[in-house]
Amino acid sequence: MLGLESISPAKLCRKHNQVDPNLLQQVFERLAMQILSRHGCSIADRKALRTIDSTTVALCLRRYKWADFRKTKAGIKLDLRLAFADAHEVLPEKATITTAKKNDRTQMDDLIEDAGITYVLTAVTWTNRFDLSCDEISEMYRSRRAIETFFKWMKQHLKIKHFYGTSKQAVHNQVWRTLVAFCLLMLAKLDANVEHSLLQIQRWLKALI
Repeated sequence: MLGLESISPAKLCRKHNQVDPNLLQQVFERLAMQILSRHGCSIADRKALRTIDSTTVALCLRRYKWADFRKTKAGIKLDLRLAFADAHEVLPEKATITTAKKNDRTQMDDLIEDAGITYVLTAVTWTNRFDLSCDEISEMYRSRRAIETFFKWMKQHLKIKHFYGTSKQAVHNQVWRTLVAFCLLMLAKLDANVEHSLLQIQRWLKALI
């Protein structure tokens, strides 16, 4: 996350192959709960709204044969459930990691849990919320742009494109550590009580270490 030169790729590879991914998943989920308890959405119509989407990371088929995707490439898929911090910012709440070939629908039992929550799943306007107006439903679906921004930021600034190991365990661990890194940046922002962007906070941490 911080671009430390003193940690070699070989050391990262060994560590990623030693840690149980379930442990890092639990760390991520506990950090996410802390953030949401401290940074709950103050906008009434977003408190009971969640958005679910996935991003696919393509991998070299020759090196990642276990990651089923297509005939010519391998890949993994990260499915995320996100909650709103405000009108435009989303926070990761729960995640699943699968091979890229798996359909998103196979993860819905894990990501859709609570009654009384509205889940926005796809860009297609299809709903069972007959109590809402067309304008309210349209606004919910427009909110999905926030998750696209989140995925783009994470890939650009938290190094999720380059993996330091080729095993399933190593790849999963690096994804979970990326999500943990995001949560730690968010907690640092909350502790500092500043309005600066997460990218700026990340740059400060790099300069201090």
